[in-house]
Amino acid sequence: MSRTSSTATITIFMILFAGSIFSQTPTTFEGWYELGNKQFKGKQYDAAAKSFSECVKLNSNADGCIYHRGLSHYFLNNYDQTVSDVTKAIALNPKQPLYYAIRGDAYQSLTKYTEAIADYSTAIGIQPREVFYYARGNSYLLLGRYQPAIDDLSKTISLDPDIANSYDKRGDAYRAFGKYELAIADYSKYLTLKPDAAKT
Repeated sequence: MSRTSSTATITIFMILFAGSIFSQTPTTFEGWYELGNKQFKGKQYDAAAKSFSECVKLNSNADGCIYHRGLSHYFLNNYDQTVSDVTKAIALNPKQPLYYAIRGDAYQSLTKYTEAIADYSTAIGIQPREVFYYARGNSYLLLGRYQPAIDDLSKTISLDPDIANSYDKRGDAYRAFGKYELAIADYSKYLTLKPDAAKT
């Protein structure tokens, strides 16, 4: 093959390769949203946050995109950014309980337990799910408010008795109260549901 022919072949390959790359770059809101979800599921959180940002550029009122960008930042440990994004999503759609829950998780990670409790309470008011009671109970526990922690964790258990960590956390609250028999009972139940924990 002559040098001219080889150069032409390389040039054609580069054009085709470049075309393949550009064809994979979304140009629509739906395309960016789909790509962001795919990246998020693949735990490519930084790339996902950037894709969701492209969604927001195309539709600044897309609360779902703003929320998912905030959720991506949560898994990147960028909790302040999560709070900022999810606050914007809540302003656009104040009836979505998951928005308050993830902002509560971000506040909890920032050790802002009072703010976390307020968000979990709002989520519970919209949809009283066991995961919201568990999260609020854990915040109460971290804040040293043991009775409301016990109340919330007991509610969690009544809604789903198979959440092992609920017994562990409630056991911690009982132990802080000096109710050791109740604490032991909860720790025993925790180990029954999660026997591998005894090995750690």
